[in-house]
Amino acid sequence: MKKNKSLVTRCLFVFIIATMVQAAACYAGQTPAAKVTEDICISLDSVEKSIPEISKAAELIAERWIDGGTLCVDGTKEWATEIYYRAGGLAHLKFLPQYPDVEKYNQKSIVLAGYLPGGDKSDTKWAKRIRVALKKGMLVVLIAPGDPGALNTKTLSKSERKNLVRLWPQGSTPDIEAASLATSWALVGEIVSACTRRGKMPTMLKSVLFEGARDRNGAIHGMPFHKKTSVSPIKPGVLGKAYIQSARRWVTDFTARNSGKIEQIASHISAQKKAGKAVVAVTTGHIWMDPPWLVSVKGVKELHKASLEAIAQELTGGGTLMIIGYRELFYGKRQTDVPEAVRKAGGWIVGFATHPEVPDDLADRSVLMSTGWPDSDAIVEIPGYDIHVLPITGLAQIAIYRMISESLPGK
Repeated sequence: MKKNKSLVTRCLFVFIIATMVQAAACYAGQTPAAKVTEDICISLDSVEKSIPEISKAAELIAERWIDGGTLCVDGTKEWATEIYYRAGGLAHLKFLPQYPDVEKYNQKSIVLAGYLPGGDKSDTKWAKRIRVALKKGMLVVLIAPGDPGALNTKTLSKSERKNLVRLWPQGSTPDIEAASLATSWALVGEIVSACTRRGKMPTMLKSVLFEGARDRNGAIHGMPFHKKTSVSPIKPGVLGKAYIQSARRWVTDFTARNSGKIEQIASHISAQKKAGKAVVAVTTGHIWMDPPWLVSVKGVKELHKASLEAIAQELTGGGTLMIIGYRELFYGKRQTDVPEAVRKAGGWIVGFATHPEVPDDLADRSVLMSTGWPDSDAIVEIPGYDIHVLPITGLAQIAIYRMISESLPGK
């Protein structure tokens, strides 16, 4: 009997060692971009499993919103600017960093709040606004891993805790930023669904890159809900899951198509940094990451706000301008003046967009990648509605930054 137990023990030990060796071998052959993709997909899986809890929170929000409450957005800047006034997002939101007088909103109002650990920790005003909202009896839905230090929920009163709903996936979330944004947009989708089940369709924004979008969006300005809707009631979980599944498809398809190009960009960035040349980043998107190999143009992160003189000065001696765009890299006058600034500096362009293009004379000094996201930026269809909803670009930009960071030689 003892011999049998000993044999079983030895066999089990051999099996465990063999499994560990096999896993190590698989990981050793995995590219950094593939590992980032795996982390994001694991995080997305955890969010998808949490859809029932997200739907319950959406029910509470929809009930208050339709009953006359104001739907507000707050939190760390990186999170709040991702959710507020996005193509494919809700049109009628109050941005508390801009309209901070929480006292003027009625007790039925709601605050969607998010916290990204990598964000600006010096900004604590948002937490003070959240505490005022809770004290007043407003519903606060907080999307954050753990307890944000600035908010310190442990010190809330019993009545204040009743008004706080915390959303975070219970499973593994190796990519916290991706999990945060996926949870946030799944929640928006579920809020829309909950409203349709009450006979209302929230107004949502169309990308201004499309003709007629500004007129369409202007017509719904100040309206939380459409006056008439042809959208049928949507069951709980449908839109939230649709977003997660579409996001998962995007990241896996992107990596399959571009892992070689990611490594090329990482090698270029590494060579630039070794040569003492700047890698300057600007974006036309809403979210911003701060990997150590990037600098902004005099602290300006949005392309349309960066002066040409500042861009040229940062790139002097052959630096690299990295641009993450939407449909194209440049719009309006920036189609000519940004390439001219790069020419004068003898610089390079690393560009990401659906249709990335540069002037012919800069083609040999550019590394371009098609992101593969839709021109509309939104990836979920609502039958009977005129636009797609729920944008992918924030989550996609996080994936791109992280893939490059992890692919840098010597990482």
